Amino acid sequence: MMKILYNSKILLLVSLFFVFFSYSHSQIKSMAGSFSRMGFDAKGLAMGNSMTACKEGIVSPYYNPSTIVFQEEITFNATYTFLNLDRNLNTFSFILPVKIKQDNGDILSAALSGGLINAGVTNIDGRDYDGFQTGLLSTFENQFYFAAAVKFTPKLAIGATFKFNYAKLYDEITSSGFGVDAGLIYQITEKFALAVTVKDINTSYEWDTSELYGQSGNSTKDKFPLLKIIGAGYKVNEDLYTTVSFESSNQKSNILKFGAEYSINSALQIRAGIDRLDISNTNNGVKPSFGFSFSHDFNILKPTLNYVFALEPFTHYPLQMITLTIQL
Repeated sequence: MMKILYNSKILLLVSLFFVFFSYSHSQIKSMAGSFSRMGFDAKGLAMGNSMTACKEGIVSPYYNPSTIVFQEEITFNATYTFLNLDRNLNTFSFILPVKIKQDNGDILSAALSGGLINAGVTNIDGRDYDGFQTGLLSTFENQFYFAAAVKFTPKLAIGATFKFNYAKLYDEITSSGFGVDAGLIYQITEKFALAVTVKDINTSYEWDTSELYGQSGNSTKDKFPLLKIIGAGYKVNEDLYTTVSFESSNQKSNILKFGAEYSINSALQIRAGIDRLDISNTNNGVKPSFGFSFSHDFNILKPTLNYVFALEPFTHYPLQMITLTIQL
């Protein structure tokens, strides 16, 4: 009876975890790491997560590690997400510009970045096969990352992100693993940039249930989908900036993403975007988003408040995200 009870809990946890965080593409929604594909911060989500080639204004280090080298100020980001179904998604990151003086006297521009993505589900109603409540359960996933980028020429920058994942499905069932992202961005003209990113190289979870079930336990490996993304950013004029990206995976998903940012003045920007435009599955459901940023200088500090309102497919509950950015 005890073993049946544990089995029911694990089955319920796994089912709820992947249902609640599977708002990615239909081909990859059941694969590990879907929390990291929802959106990293309010600016990125407001622009449809099409930030692969975005280097204007405050950049989002998670979309393409090479873009952080264009951030000229020390930057801190903290994000809180409002989600239904007792889900949570929070992020923190920093970007540190670095100037390296070479032997010939030239200055090499580089940057370092680090951060955390935290996601989870709480208040899961655990019940046995007879329907009796066994208590409230919870899950979590954490991803810690460190990124570095170098601008090799005024037009070309290359970067890499090294990630460590730690997740829990049940009190005695946890997993950890490493992964790598790689990206580059090339400034073709003053207004037009192209970028390429490969995400979640060799990233996976390995679950071991032997401590819970003894000899009846086993090991399971859940791989993150390998994402290959090409993106473009175009500065139409001093006020309007647009982005687009095309994302394909080893699960045969093909996603188009679009975003635009319009500066009303130096303090206020408005944004709009479309994510999940799956050209290989038109029934997948698109994800439109709208947002804004407001900033104000206080002596040496420059705080910016970013907000986004996004519609998740197949539910009438919106996703809302707030990011506070501070630059020094």
